Amino acid sequence: MPTVQKKKKWPDTWRVDYAFREYLTLKNMRRQVEDCLQGQHHIKDKGGEYLPKTHWFQTHEEEYKAYVQRATFYGETGYAMRIYEGLVMAGSPEILLPADKRMDFLRDRATVYKRGLHSLQVRANRDQLAAGLRILLVEPTQDKANPFVIKEYGAWCFLRAHFIEKDGESICKFVLMDESTEEFNIVTKKVEEVERLRVFGLDGNGWYYQCAITPGDWPKFNVDNPLESGHEPVYPYHNARKLTRIPMTWCGASSLSAVAMDIPILLDMSDLDLKLYNLDANYAQHLYQSSQETVFFTNTPRDFDLSSIYYGSGAHNALPDGVDVKVVSVNGIGFSEQREYMNAVKEQIAQRRMSLLSSKSHTASASVGLVQSAQTSPLRTVVLTSGAAITEQLRFIAAWMGYSHDEIMQVKYTPSNEFAKIDTDLTSFVALCKAVHEGSVPMLESDLYRFAKDCGFINSGISWDDFKKQHAIEMRERTDALAIQPTTN
Repeated sequence: MPTVQKKKKWPDTWRVDYAFREYLTLKNMRRQVEDCLQGQHHIKDKGGEYLPKTHWFQTHEEEYKAYVQRATFYGETGYAMRIYEGLVMAGSPEILLPADKRMDFLRDRATVYKRGLHSLQVRANRDQLAAGLRILLVEPTQDKANPFVIKEYGAWCFLRAHFIEKDGESICKFVLMDESTEEFNIVTKKVEEVERLRVFGLDGNGWYYQCAITPGDWPKFNVDNPLESGHEPVYPYHNARKLTRIPMTWCGASSLSAVAMDIPILLDMSDLDLKLYNLDANYAQHLYQSSQETVFFTNTPRDFDLSSIYYGSGAHNALPDGVDVKVVSVNGIGFSEQREYMNAVKEQIAQRRMSLLSSKSHTASASVGLVQSAQTSPLRTVVLTSGAAITEQLRFIAAWMGYSHDEIMQVKYTPSNEFAKIDTDLTSFVALCKAVHEGSVPMLESDLYRFAKDCGFINSGISWDDFKKQHAIEMRERTDALAIQPTTN
């Protein structure tokens, strides 16, 4: 059974040579998002990686530590992730399995850790957002009560896949996965790094197998016949039945492709998160420096002792005759510009967060969430893609269990769409209209009109363009009527 490693700390050497072309670029993107998701302490521990040192700071380490300490990492990426996770957890999925109930165990015990299919979907959604990929694999267990599980691999485990054409169909010939991990050595009593690969392949006869190898074994590994290269393959089976396909699914952010890798959806959010972190660091440093006045003493005698001078409120000092004191203060130029720039970045973050709980719309916090159906097309794609991925895994299991083609095609996992449903009252709708008018919620008025019709606030069968024309006429008539009303003294 494969061991799924969760985090890599050692350098990429052979991985870059063995992996697909964009591996290193995507790895750095995914690591940035994951670092941001781990919050302020983790980001600050990274030091100059995310808050670069100026030339002066490079030779003043203590001052740089204070500079980092004063800065605030807002963690907007993690906040967005919590919102998204809460949305996709709403409701229950629709799960269609064969009528004989032999696959029903998967509803609540689908994964290695005995989690249900809905939990599997939520975990996949998180990785789709954070890494752009979650890999699923059907694994037989030889347990009669739970004969199959769906294993999960993080995006960082995937190194390469190769496809061939057979009978006009694209078939995966092999997949190379990185299962390197850290293990406790009971002899040395130390945690040691263990580099390990696993090949999922089809042999020369077309049968599916797995084979654990070392990185040094891969260049001479014979995919068609592992025995020829000195490796013992394992052929997974169920009821003496082997597979002619690798039962693996690539659950990307927008597709099930093992070739076109998606970038993390939260990458742009993490970019803005780090940008705001740097801006806040500079702003806090500016404030700190502005509050530190510089004192100059002139005409001091040779034996003048600066250590005898007291500073601060209520301090009294007796100075020698002729000594003059001047205090130089920073005038604070640039503060307003820095604040405006930071606010602009915060506004971009609010828009990328599906317009939920924007800093400019706390009075309409309930209504801001109402635009999620118009703003969550990436999230909708993520959820639908995860549904397609789990469906494919379930159909792999159905095929392995010997169901007919028609029965296999009836198996389906459909995620809940509760996150896209809208439930509001008139007060919240009025607040939403105000937020749209002020620009704090980026939403078209035509979409607002359709939303009002869906909620029953407007009972109109005409189009938006016709409604706008008729509404303009009525508003002029109302204005004219108010203008000619008699006044009383």
